[in-house]
Amino acid sequence: MAGIWLVIAVSLLGSSVDAGGLTAEEVLRSLKSRDAQFDNARLHYTSTSQVTRDAPSSFNAMKSGELTPVAEQPQAVIDFTYNESMIVRGKEVTFERTLANSTHQSGDPSIQMLPAQKWSNRGEDLKELTDDGTDARYSKILEFRPKADPVSLFDEQRMEIEFAFGFGFGTRIKTIESLRKDGDQYEVTGTIQIWWADISTFHLLLDKNLIARHAEIDCDVSGNLTRFEISTEGTVGERFLFAETGRLTRKWMGLRKEGVTRGEPKVKKQFAVAYKNVDWDLSDATYSSITAITPDDNTQVIDHTGNHSKSHVDRLPEERRLGIGTTVVVANSVALIAILAAWVIMRRLRQRKGGP
Repeated sequence: MAGIWLVIAVSLLGSSVDAGGLTAEEVLRSLKSRDAQFDNARLHYTSTSQVTRDAPSSFNAMKSGELTPVAEQPQAVIDFTYNESMIVRGKEVTFERTLANSTHQSGDPSIQMLPAQKWSNRGEDLKELTDDGTDARYSKILEFRPKADPVSLFDEQRMEIEFAFGFGFGTRIKTIESLRKDGDQYEVTGTIQIWWADISTFHLLLDKNLIARHAEIDCDVSGNLTRFEISTEGTVGERFLFAETGRLTRKWMGLRKEGVTRGEPKVKKQFAVAYKNVDWDLSDATYSSITAITPDDNTQVIDHTGNHSKSHVDRLPEERRLGIGTTVVVANSVALIAILAAWVIMRRLRQRKGGP
């Protein structure tokens, strides 16, 4: 954990950094300093990911009345674009997203994406609120999950967004093994910590402002191999420089055992981001407001922690109501009421018969 979140106290650099003539130690210190500057902020951006729909089988094609031969129907690749924000303060991170394209860009109604989501590691548990966009009962679901791992999925998502905007590497780099200056760029290799039990190496190209323009990270977790590939373009920002656009691809590279790697590489995740704007120096009131997760009466609560009431949020201790509004009565409460009612009826019947 310390290797992942270590922040070294160094003098803050300005928004524009000329990396000319820096040593490996100075590059690492400058990267860590740059990463530390992105704090107590709300980053607004668009995120576009792809969903692939396989070509229909001959049976499905016949059933749906599609007359075009299957061989002539390629896979459908559908783009979904979200308006997103990432809110950070220290180790806390909150994400919020809404679907930007209300209809599918491909016109394919067979693939649906959630129109709205919000998730956060603020507070004692992980929280995620999803909304299917309908007026149906329980159209929204709020889930609580324990913070079981040193690096949660939410931490990983923050890392990926930072990588896609050209920063976030410094807080995770453990060692720099080689440094080569090539014109206005630095080529850097070394070791990096992505999770908490991985052995990972990186190859990084930095521009003169220390924005990552290209990165490859190879991770080995007990033989389970993963590769991250990142590319960025453009420069935006004043107080802090971001890449204007970026793309991240995560690939599963196979399983390695006794020096032999098995399995074909597969793309597990791929998305592109585009910068919109950033809000800095969030007040406590603003931070509390924009990170709050406030469900309504159509929200079902699913508790994987055992810490939260399933009937009403007012029964929770104050610290567990952080960012949470009213909740709803769920099936467990209804079942308990039914059992109690049955017990009362049986007891009255016994009393009428002269029983205890």
